[in-house]
Amino acid sequence: MITDVVSRTDCPDRPAAVWDALLRAARFDPDTRTCRLEHADLVVRSLSPGVGLRGSARWGDVTYRVTVYLVPHRSGTRLLVLATVDLRATTARLGQRRSSRRLVGRDLREWMQATRVESEGRADLGRTA
Repeated sequence: MITDVVSRTDCPDRPAAVWDALLRAARFDPDTRTCRLEHADLVVRSLSPGVGLRGSARWGDVTYRVTVYLVPHRSGTRLLVLATVDLRATTARLGQRRSSRRLVGRDLREWMQATRVESEGRADLGRTA
C-alpha cells in the first residue's frame, strides 16, 4: 500500500505572502503551534517562515508526518505538501489506513485550495494598490 499522500498547488504570489496565506488557511495557533484542519490537528514541530514547516497529525488511528515546502516557481510559489504514514507510531489495520488516507487527501487538497484562494486575493490587492 502506498503510504505517501502528496498535494500541490501553484500560487501567484511570493513565498512570504503564500506563507501567511498557508497559516491563515490552516487557522494556525502560534501558542499551541497547531494547525486546525477539518479532520485533524497538525502539531507543528518546526517551521521556517517563507520556506516550510514540519509536523505530525492523526487522521483516524493513523499518525502521519507532514512536511510543507514553499518553492519559488516562475513568478509565483509552488506549494507542496507531503504526508507520510509514521509506521512506527501506528498499529492500524489496512482498512483503517485506507480510510485515514482518504481523510488526509481531502484535508490537504482543501488546505492547498484555501491557501491558493487566500494568496490570489492578496496578490490581486497588491496589484490594485
